[in-house]
Amino acid sequence: MAMSTYDENLLSEEQRRRIEAFKAEWERANAAGDRARMDAAHAAAERVRAQAGYSGAADGGGYVDLGTKRAEDKTYTPTPAPETYTPAQLPSYQAQTDAVDRLYDARREAALAALKSAYDANSSTLEAQRAEIPGVYQTQRNAVAAQSELAGHNFNEYAAAAGLGSGSGGQAALARSNQLQGDLSALGQQEAAEQRKLESQIAQLKTQYQNDIASAVAQGEYERAAALLEEYRRAAESAVTTAQAQADENYRGYQSGVANAQFGADENYRAWQSGVSSRESDLQTEYEKWQRQLQMAELQAQYGDLSGLKALGVDTSAYEARQTAANTPKTVYKSSGGTSSGGGDRGDLPGKTTVPALGTNEWYDYVISGAEGTGQSVEDFLRANKSALGLTESNIKSYADRVTKYQNEKAAPVGGTTGGVTGTYDHNVLPGRITDYNMLGAAAREMANGFAASSNVDVATRSYQIQSAWRSGIITEQEADYLLRMLGL
Repeated sequence: MAMSTYDENLLSEEQRRRIEAFKAEWERANAAGDRARMDAAHAAAERVRAQAGYSGAADGGGYVDLGTKRAEDKTYTPTPAPETYTPAQLPSYQAQTDAVDRLYDARREAALAALKSAYDANSSTLEAQRAEIPGVYQTQRNAVAAQSELAGHNFNEYAAAAGLGSGSGGQAALARSNQLQGDLSALGQQEAAEQRKLESQIAQLKTQYQNDIASAVAQGEYERAAALLEEYRRAAESAVTTAQAQADENYRGYQSGVANAQFGADENYRAWQSGVSSRESDLQTEYEKWQRQLQMAELQAQYGDLSGLKALGVDTSAYEARQTAANTPKTVYKSSGGTSSGGGDRGDLPGKTTVPALGTNEWYDYVISGAEGTGQSVEDFLRANKSALGLTESNIKSYADRVTKYQNEKAAPVGGTTGGVTGTYDHNVLPGRITDYNMLGAAAREMANGFAASSNVDVATRSYQIQSAWRSGIITEQEADYLLRMLGL
């Protein structure tokens, strides 16, 4: 039976798994014609749907809003992830070119000012010297002229005393004049030489001053360029170092983000697992509780007590009808040996008007007589009368084999089978009764091992499991008898 669209979309994965399990149980019960188990499986599936706030209606495929919300799961609450590390934006060194320019501009101005001050001082000294030259040489010219006049006066006095004539005086005067002019000319030349010397010194001073200015400027610019280059180098190194440090910061932030994402994912997965485990545990507990209650209720129903089934909300009409049918006299063949569905019973079962209890020796004899009376095989007889005999289509073959086995064991009675010697046969003892574990088949051994390994399952539940396996043909009646005796029943 396919799952409905509502179940597919409204239930969790675990709830859908439970619904599928209940659907499978319903299918098995339906195949066995067991209406009570069908109703119980449907009711259990409805309880799962109710957790999601809806009902699947009568066939489980519909949608009826129950007006309720799903209860919150008491599951693990994820812990919030710690704050992700935010990378710092690291600064890098910026070249201080403006400061360098200002520094070297100030140095240049100071150097130029010092040069100008020295130049001005030297220039003033030379100019002062040049200004003194004319006066110095004028004094010398005056002295030369005075000496010439004095020499003329002395010569005149000498001439007069010596009685020299005017001719001698004229020659002497001419000689003094020539000497004076020569001395004055020499002084003029010396003055001019001194002037030229100072002019040269002044020119050299100016040239030196200009050269010093150019040198100072060049040296200052060189030092400026070197200082600027150093600034650019420091800035470049800082940029590289900062880039590396920034990359480390960014990677730290990335690692923090990844770690927090992983932490969040782990926490969410843990919460999801907790929720699944919680729901699975609740549903498993509910399912196991329902199974135990149903098993007990069905066991009670076998003895006529339908209160357990009614408490589970199972429709007991099928059980009540079965009980009524079991208490109503029925015949499955005519005593005359005709076909089944007739009136009286076989002559070899005197006084029998109802079908004996299923699985008893009397029931086996009843079936054998019925098959012989109708001329049918045991299996055909069972199939033709399965409702009256308490059988379903699924266990006819198993019971046919049991009847055949019963016939064979009855033909070889207890006390020996060799040579066709007839022994004694106790009708009250189950034919082929098992008295040893090694006589059990694989399925019965597995059940016996399970009973021995677990002590926390009640006897009623185990008894139900044994009877269900027997009715389904998984184990034989003799094996069921052995297992029940293991439980002390």
